[in-house]
Amino acid sequence: MRSDQPPTFVVRFGRLILLIFFHLSQQCHATDLIPCEQLTLAFYEDGALYYRNTQGNYLGIDKDVVEEIQRRSGCHFKTSIDSRVRIWSRLQQHSLDFSVSGIATPERNKFARFIPYFSTHNFAILRNTLPLESQTLEGFYADTSLRVAVVRGFQHGATFDAWLTRLRRQGRVQEVGDFETVIRLFLAHRIDAMLALPTGMLPLNTKELSRQIVIKDWAPDESVNFSFIMSKANVSADIGDLIEKTINDMRKDGTVDKIFREHLGPDLLGYVRTKD
Repeated sequence: MRSDQPPTFVVRFGRLILLIFFHLSQQCHATDLIPCEQLTLAFYEDGALYYRNTQGNYLGIDKDVVEEIQRRSGCHFKTSIDSRVRIWSRLQQHSLDFSVSGIATPERNKFARFIPYFSTHNFAILRNTLPLESQTLEGFYADTSLRVAVVRGFQHGATFDAWLTRLRRQGRVQEVGDFETVIRLFLAHRIDAMLALPTGMLPLNTKELSRQIVIKDWAPDESVNFSFIMSKANVSADIGDLIEKTINDMRKDGTVDKIFREHLGPDLLGYVRTKD
């Protein structure tokens, strides 16, 4: 009696073809999850990292880094400008794909991937009329009349973060939305100190401000990594790996170092490391 069922080898061949098509469709689907030309990225204004010149044009280290990443990777970022605290909130809520020059923490590692591209540390910017005994980390803390302002959402490294925690318990820390507001508070004599990275000291060069300050290096042995930030929820591993390779190549071939040299003076450049 003749069977109406197809031969066994035909069945197996058909299954193999179906598996191949399924595998290919999965690969295509994975690639389509994160279109490389539809990524969002937010900058924040902070000294030489991202600033507006007298003609109203935005310039800066992070702007040049992002443009080079786009050129090499073929990815395109739709950019915006936001406050640091809103950027972290948007990344956590999955409404933003990328940002720049961020510091990793255990909490942030839950929702973001970090690719370091430079390291440095904060300096204390003090009013130069403070007594010498108050111009040290512990001396400032001991004088309970003194106040400091920081940008909300910023991390400052182990030394300064521990110091700020102690000052917060005494109500001596004012947190604001941006560094421009910190400077205004300083000029209005409402605070006695602020913290700044070498990359953030550009606004301190004005005549009105420079004659009122003294810069102290209270954490000379500390080094904090600043990273390109990507949303774990929004960005596929493939795109993340591509961006990471691109940034690592830029560090190795000296491109990141060249960008920093174009925006920082030689004195400040000595406090920034762009290679491993």
